[in-house]
Amino acid sequence: MKSFASEGRKFDIITADNVLEHVDDASLFFKSILPLCHERTLLFIRVPNDFSIVQQELFKRGDIDRDFFVAVKTGEHNYYFTRDSLSALGKSCGFAEIMAYSDFPIDFFLFDKDTNYVMKDGVGHNCYLAKIAIENMLYDNSMQKAFGLHKAYADAGVGRDITVVFGMGGGYEI
Repeated sequence: MKSFASEGRKFDIITADNVLEHVDDASLFFKSILPLCHERTLLFIRVPNDFSIVQQELFKRGDIDRDFFVAVKTGEHNYYFTRDSLSALGKSCGFAEIMAYSDFPIDFFLFDKDTNYVMKDGVGHNCYLAKIAIENMLYDNSMQKAFGLHKAYADAGVGRDITVVFGMGGGYEI
């Protein structure tokens, strides 16, 4: 990124897909992107939606007995985000949230003992296949309505991954 910035290059769209949770300094990551932006740049940041309301409820109910999403052994995740914490971080670094959306809340399958892929070995793949079938059905029916649902997932704080779209200025239409 430093070479692009030193060349004065600016970009219309910048994406970081499952990157931010791995960096050493999330604020510095955002700040290093600033020189690459102009007033209409869109920044798409996608991260795992960890410690979500779904995961908290699953713990409270006893449906899961561990933070299955925490990468303690490997140390590969330096940060854990929800929609609100990601949006707040972006704002603190000079970006404004334009919109947010989540993917399918596959963690919903953890509420049923027969599909609880954390507590029951061998069911995770079928949960994933069901997720894909549901997503395909929704998008085949209406792309616009399906995307509206994904925005509602983010507003509700659910979904396995969350994407926040940030901007530098105003007047965006997405």
